[in-house]
Amino acid sequence: MKAPLRSSVEQAIIRNIQAVEEELKEATGERQKEVKAQLLDLKQMLSSLQEEPMGQAVETLQKQAAKEGESEAFLELRLFRALVSKYADIINDFEKKTVGEIKGMVNPDDLSVQSVLQGIKNEQYVFGPDFLENAKKAFEFVSDEIGFVKLGIDVNFWLSPHELLREKVGDDKDIAVFLCSLLAGLGDENAETIVCELSDGSTHAVVATEHGGKFFIFDAPQKHGFYQFSGKKEEVFERYSFNGAKITRPLYRFNRQKYEQFI
Repeated sequence: MKAPLRSSVEQAIIRNIQAVEEELKEATGERQKEVKAQLLDLKQMLSSLQEEPMGQAVETLQKQAAKEGESEAFLELRLFRALVSKYADIINDFEKKTVGEIKGMVNPDDLSVQSVLQGIKNEQYVFGPDFLENAKKAFEFVSDEIGFVKLGIDVNFWLSPHELLREKVGDDKDIAVFLCSLLAGLGDENAETIVCELSDGSTHAVVATEHGGKFFIFDAPQKHGFYQFSGKKEEVFERYSFNGAKITRPLYRFNRQKYEQFI
């Protein structure tokens, strides 16, 4: 998509705020409380998007470091890394999730997901004939607007869609879960996040689905063509690679309906 993330998401959130404000005029009792809470969430989301995202700040620091060598900016990044490493155990304990919570990460009803979908969907969207066109928009949206970072430290975390859009950066799991949520919001019940072991010993998360007799793998961090990894399932898995590494086996896969672990 050519339109910048910030403008398209902000426009959608503003439309939602206007709709919720209209509903608030007539809401009473418990519903009024719910609508007020929803309105507050939307306004906080809009305010967060209007701040400079962390990803942009990190990118600025990286550019400065590249120009100046081991400059103050580079040293600051090293300090951030050291601090995260120091408290990795605490972060990992805090971020532990049950199977139900992991399934719940794929959430097409999330306000941030819905705001993005409003800027993607055709006005009279129908799942069958319109899905691939709109799925392509969703994939390009995530590929173009969300930066990918693979941390070189042993820390596990999950970013919400709101955090991902605010910071405009995430790891492969965050990006895959977000894209999977967008596809589910388009009506795709087959889309699932798959965390795989690669031939170089690393792990990597992708989104897989089937539609119209074709199997698809979507790996937004690679910014590949929408149809690059599509066709017969076995052939797609054989053709797919990330940084030259092939999939050796899936570790686990999930969407909002199911969770399956292979080891």
